[in-house]
Amino acid sequence: MGRFRFTEFYVSDMSNKEDLCVVVSAYLKSVTAQPPIESIVEFYLSARAEVESCKLADGANQKPHFSLRTLCRALSYVVDATSRYGFQRALYDGFAMSFLTQLNRPSYIAMEALIRKHLLKRYAHSHRDQVSE
Repeated sequence: MGRFRFTEFYVSDMSNKEDLCVVVSAYLKSVTAQPPIESIVEFYLSARAEVESCKLADGANQKPHFSLRTLCRALSYVVDATSRYGFQRALYDGFAMSFLTQLNRPSYIAMEALIRKHLLKRYAHSHRDQVSE
């Protein structure tokens, strides 16, 4: 019976704003001429700060986990869905699916406000407008 050998590397989560901007830019450079790179990074860092300050909880009232993988999944969706739904709608949907679905109701409301504040600034006051776009 053969035995496979794997090497495991631990890489700490990225929190440097400049490095995160490079990652976001690499994902979105092909979908829009001027992606809101800094706004996305600010959202991600704000979401992580909310988790660290114990202001958010998942459906089991535990601390949710948002990592670089979560961010990249949201960005991948944006890239895939932009041609079908437009950039603004794909941006909202991608981040909602990645950052909202696991949260309990009070945390969901708080996170949705963060998404609107950072990513959908022109819709910050009206959720109904962003959905109908």
